[in-house]
Amino acid sequence: ERAFFIHMTQHLVLAMFAAPLLLAASPVSVYLWALPDRVRLGLGASLAKKGALRRAGEFLVRPPVALLAFILTFYIWHLPAAYGAALENEGVHYVQHVTMFASGVLFWWPIIGPAPMRSELSYPQRLLYLVLVVTPKALLAAIITLSNHVLYPFYVDAPDLWGISDAEDQRIAGLLMWLPGNLVFLGALTVLFFKWYEKEEGSLSGQGSGLRGGKSGHD
Repeated sequence: ERAFFIHMTQHLVLAMFAAPLLLAASPVSVYLWALPDRVRLGLGASLAKKGALRRAGEFLVRPPVALLAFILTFYIWHLPAAYGAALENEGVHYVQHVTMFASGVLFWWPIIGPAPMRSELSYPQRLLYLVLVVTPKALLAAIITLSNHVLYPFYVDAPDLWGISDAEDQRIAGLLMWLPGNLVFLGALTVLFFKWYEKEEGSLSGQGSGLRGGKSGHD
């Protein structure tokens, strides 16, 4: 709480690293088996294809909903009033972190698509989905980085750490959101592009094998 750039790092870890890594592990089935039998059976039924929890989850991870929730969560919590309330009230601070992590989970779900709600997006659609979030996040980062005054009064009263002024602290925080944050998106875009390429190459190879096999059989 005493350094903006460290707090920003915490937010990035929650939403940009922890959330997608957790989804990549596809942990839902493991979590269910860790619960008592009665709870597990109830949740399992709710997560079945027509279960209430499944229907709610499928709505929340729809790309327009997940994308909007992710962007709005970051913008709202970086409003000076909301951000200051989180720094001054521990309960609000917990809510801030939980909502950032939760919105990160929703955002990354259509890209990673773990069980039980597999992503229905094609690879080109996933690429477009990621591209759509880059500009809003970059704009927020630019506002923080290029501001001519300290946006959050809390840090004015906090002691400077390591000889970094309040203005420098804010610029570093904005740059962290701007550069490492966009590097995560760039990395994900790269992975998706090559997975798309591999899929298309495999499909073409399969078609070529089928044609050769058909010709050989006819001969």
